[in-house]
Amino acid sequence: MGHIVLDYTIYNLNMSRTKTIVATSVQRIKPYIKPTLYIIGGFFLLYIAIFILTRKEKMPAELQATIDSLAKTNQILVEHQEQLDSTIRVYQTEVSNIDIKVDHIKEKTIIIKEFYHEQSQAVNSYTPTQVDFFFKQRYNY
Repeated sequence: MGHIVLDYTIYNLNMSRTKTIVATSVQRIKPYIKPTLYIIGGFFLLYIAIFILTRKEKMPAELQATIDSLAKTNQILVEHQEQLDSTIRVYQTEVSNIDIKVDHIKEKTIIIKEFYHEQSQAVNSYTPTQVDFFFKQRYNY
């Protein structure tokens, strides 16, 4: 029985040492508990604020489907617009070529008008023989 009492005494001694160590540890930590809890609480509130402010709301599936279909339609319209633009460029080159030809024809017409105007003015100074020659040459009679 002596052995059991000794074990019990050692057990009580170890328990009292453990209690003292825990009590002194708690006494050392006690002044830092309140500020530490405030800091942890502050971080928790900051996390919640960031989570709420940066949270992205999910778009309803119907709205997303509408956006996707509009994007596809827009892409088709862009392709058609590019085709129309290329067709317009072709027509613009053709129009500029025709403009060049018309300008050339206008220049020739002006030259011809000037020539015949000079010819008609020259008739006023012709002698009767020159007038007969002029009409004979012009109308082949």
